[in-house]
Amino acid sequence: MINEDSSLEGKILLSSPATSPDSYFFRTVIYIVKHDSDKGSIGLVVNNPMADIPLDILINEPKDRIRKHFSIKNITPYSGGPMDLEKGFILHSDDYNENIIEKKNSICLSSNIELIKKIKIGAGPKKSLLLFGYCGWEKGQLEEEIKNDYWIISSPSQDIIFDIAAKYKWNEAINYLRIKPAFYSSQFGHC
Repeated sequence: MINEDSSLEGKILLSSPATSPDSYFFRTVIYIVKHDSDKGSIGLVVNNPMADIPLDILINEPKDRIRKHFSIKNITPYSGGPMDLEKGFILHSDDYNENIIEKKNSICLSSNIELIKKIKIGAGPKKSLLLFGYCGWEKGQLEEEIKNDYWIISSPSQDIIFDIAAKYKWNEAINYLRIKPAFYSSQFGHC
C-alpha cells in the first residue's frame, strides 16, 4: 500500500501472479518513470522485446538515413507499453550523463537518437534498453490498481532491468521477493 506522500518513481512494478495470460500485462516488469498522485503515472515495460519489428520503422526516419549513420542489427527494441508507440526512450545505466531526462537509483532515462549511435559504437552507457511506447495511468488509477493487488512494488535492480533475459525478468523479480505464484488467487482484492 502506498500513501499520499510516497512516490513510486524509480521503483518497479511486477504484475500480479494472478494476472490473466490474455492480458497485455501478463508477467510484466515495469520501471516507473513518473508518479504523481495528482497527475498520474508513466512507466516502461522492460521485458517485452519487439525483435520482429525493424528498428528503422519504429524510429520513423528514412531507411537510407539510418543505414548511412549507423548499423541497427544488434539493438533489440522493446515495447515500453501500449501508448504512443512512436515515442522512443532509452533506459540506461548511470555511467553516461549526457541528455538525461530523469535519473533515479542509478537508472537513467534519455530519448536522444544520438545516444543510440553512441551505444552502437561502444561510447554510450554500458547497459541500456531501447523502448517504444509507454504505460500510462490517470490520476489515482495506479494507486487503485495497487490497492486491488494488480501490482507488486519492488526496488529496482540494474540486473533485473538490463542483465537478465527478458523472458526470465518477471520470474527472477518474483523469486527475489520470495513470492510463490502458486499461492496467489485468481481473484483480486483483499481478504
